[in-house]
Amino acid sequence: MARNTRTQPNERTQRAGAKLLGIGPEITTVIANIRDELSTLGYSGGSSGNGRGGGYSSPVERDAVRIHELTAAREDLRDAITSTSEHIDALVRLVKFLAGTPLPGADGESLCSDRQVGRDGVFHWGDPTCTDLGVQSGLCYRCYSAERRWRQANGLTSRNEATA
Repeated sequence: MARNTRTQPNERTQRAGAKLLGIGPEITTVIANIRDELSTLGYSGGSSGNGRGGGYSSPVERDAVRIHELTAAREDLRDAITSTSEHIDALVRLVKFLAGTPLPGADGESLCSDRQVGRDGVFHWGDPTCTDLGVQSGLCYRCYSAERRWRQANGLTSRNEATA
């Protein structure tokens, strides 16, 4: 005999989603603060730090250490955001598969990974396993951002400027 109960949303996923929504503005603030402090210290990109231990005697050495700390923290934050996003994407794909819902690209739409082929630096920024649908220049937002950062780091024009 079937029970007549109302199905409630999964409590753990609801809490995780609420935490993610709540921390979003703070993440943005932290990233902006790191960017601002790096700018104040005169950092404009490239490698930083001097690789030495403690005992810094000059302001230049202290600034170099702080730049190294900030860039490392920023990269840790970016990695955590990427990892969280990838885990959420994997959860979505698993649930859609188990529910019998078509996955992105199942109806003939090209996937982000399909649009990466032949692009400059794809071996550095690309993700050949990305199954998201393209939203910007045929790429998902994550891959589009990675391509843009790679192009900037390598002194190339943006893809939009290159095609104009």
